[in-house]
Amino acid sequence: MTLAAREVLEDCKFALGRLSSNAQGREWRVCWINVVTLLRAVGHVLKNVDEKRDEESRKIIQSVWSVVESKKPQPAIFWEFIKKHRDEVLKTYKFQAGQGALVSVDGASTTVVYSYPITSGFFSGRDQRGLVEEAVIWWEGVLQEIEEALSQNSG
Repeated sequence: MTLAAREVLEDCKFALGRLSSNAQGREWRVCWINVVTLLRAVGHVLKNVDEKRDEESRKIIQSVWSVVESKKPQPAIFWEFIKKHRDEVLKTYKFQAGQGALVSVDGASTTVVYSYPITSGFFSGRDQRGLVEEAVIWWEGVLQEIEEALSQNSG
């Protein structure tokens, strides 16, 4: 069984690609909002769609999710990044991430190096694109664990 949350995760990967295309200004901000919202939506779709498919799905997803909740504040990638950044953007329109560009001119050659740092909080100083990749990998592991449990119980 393919989880509906997988489709959201695929959209996260697409949004990360847009974020990684040297977006600046409003374009960057919209890309950032997309990616952090989609990262959190994976969990909401697990709960509101996948968990409601049948009793077995409900039990397995709730069991996996209860482990995540019991270890709070770990994993930090969920609590300090996925949840916190999405909540701040959607509830206060504040960003713990930024963007910049360093332009260097050497004779006739101009080089632009774009940067996308996390500007405050737990992951301050980290490149946001790498952090999003880490979050995608974390969700991949969660979804794989659920899918493997579902396939073992259905076969």
